Amino acid sequence: MRRIAIGLLIAAVPLAVFWYWGVYTDEGRRQFDEMSGILPLLSGVIALLFDSAGTVLLVLSSRRK
Repeated sequence: MRRIAIGLLIAAVPLAVFWYWGVYTDEGRRQFDEMSGILPLLSGVIALLFDSAGTVLLVLSSRRK
């Protein structure tokens, strides 16, 4: 379970970077305008879910030991 948690936390990093680039930089906003702007927002939501799930799994795995 610990490996899955670490994998989720590692996978969340590039998703969060893509979210930040697509939402908060001029180049990212220019690349993802109008309806295609949902991609960076969706990656931010997925990164948040991965972070939350990874943190919960790490806490649970540490309590089991």
